[in-house]
Amino acid sequence: MTQHTRVTTRYPRALNSIDPDRMAYRPTRGSRQGKDRNKMLINEALARARIRESEHFASTRREAHRLASGRRWRRVERWANRRARRYA
Repeated sequence: MTQHTRVTTRYPRALNSIDPDRMAYRPTRGSRQGKDRNKMLINEALARARIRESEHFASTRREAHRLASGRRWRRVERWANRRARRYA
């Protein structure tokens, strides 16, 4: 006859619908400690830095596009004025 040892679970027996001997405690993601947690924080910091870098790049690119667009429209305006004077 085998003797069953009772495994301590997170929840009382009433909430566990399976055999407690087969149920194992699994910590949640927020309970990570040590190296894994630091590794996650470093990855998150790197991701945030990349996001900030890409946002900065996008904003400078938008500014350059606005300047080029303004120059282009001034050129079109001068051309339209010359054309209007020529055919008026």
